[in-house]
Amino acid sequence: LPADKEADFQAHLNDIFPLEFFSNLEPIDYQNIDRQLQSLIIRIERFHANPGKDGQKSAQLQPYLVNLHQIMEKRDKLSADALEQVFRFRDLVNEYRIALFSPEIKTSEPVSPKKLDQQWRLTLTKC
Repeated sequence: LPADKEADFQAHLNDIFPLEFFSNLEPIDYQNIDRQLQSLIIRIERFHANPGKDGQKSAQLQPYLVNLHQIMEKRDKLSADALEQVFRFRDLVNEYRIALFSPEIKTSEPVSPKKLDQQWRLTLTKC
C-alpha cells in the first residue's frame, strides 16, 4: 500500500473514530458508524483493483475534507449554532464519501457537490 493511500485510509478511519469519540460531547450514531466502516472496506478493496479510479474520486472529495478539517480545528471557539452547521457539513461530507466510493451503500440523503458547497457557505456565515 503506498504511504499516501495508507495515510488517506487512516484519516478516514480517524474521521469515523475521532479522538474525542468516547467523550460524549457529540451523539454517537452507531448505524452511521457501521455504514462508514463498510464504505471504507469497500473502498480499500476497490483501491487494490483500480488505484487510478480511487485517486480520481479522492480528488473530488479532497476540497471538502480540507474545509472540514480546518473548521473542526476551530470548533472549541464556535457557538452552538455554528457547531450545528459544522456537524451538518461533516455529515454531508461523510455521505458524499459513501456516494463516491461505495454507492451500493445508500446515502441517508441525497448529496452532491452543489449541496456541499451550499452547506459550506451556510457554515461559514455561522462561524
